[in-house]
Amino acid sequence: DRRQRQMCIRDRNGNTVAPGTLGDTFGQTDHSRIAHNLEPQSSLKYDALSLHADFESDWGKLSSISSWAGSSAPFQLDQDGTEIPILATRVARNDQDTWSQELIYTSPSDRPFTWLAGLYYLRDKSSADFFVSAGAFSPTAFYPLTPSVLQNTKAWAAYAEGELTIGERVHLTVGGRYSDEKKHAQYRNGPGGV
Repeated sequence: DRRQRQMCIRDRNGNTVAPGTLGDTFGQTDHSRIAHNLEPQSSLKYDALSLHADFESDWGKLSSISSWAGSSAPFQLDQDGTEIPILATRVARNDQDTWSQELIYTSPSDRPFTWLAGLYYLRDKSSADFFVSAGAFSPTAFYPLTPSVLQNTKAWAAYAEGELTIGERVHLTVGGRYSDEKKHAQYRNGPGGV
């Protein structure tokens, strides 16, 4: 039915096969079946730690906020959407590691002029190793692309804010912040690449 072919076909996994794609052209003998020769896999591992400490005295309060988070999310999928092992992708390593530190000083609150100042630092590192296979990881598979992606981010900021009490209902507040962020990305295609 030509009219039926113009519509996207949805399988039991919720995937869609659009007209004109590999999944529509090859191997789609039974549209009621899942057209995957490779079992889709996905997993996620996430860990996080945070520490908040306050040091308070007559001269004010100093706060420290430290945090770390790490995640790993490898996956694999059949990109051609057919029963034939044409094209597949496996991400064997998909990791992210983030660490941040913030220091905040707050002056005593019982004075006409109060102020705070802070420093913030962040470091983030993410990496992924891809395997793009012609042959869907079969014994005769060919790996035309095996890219690796690495991205590093470093950022820091300094900020301050002051408030002057002029009257019972009048306050003058002035503040500012300076931020700096640098990203470095590296893409490398391994052996067998083009």
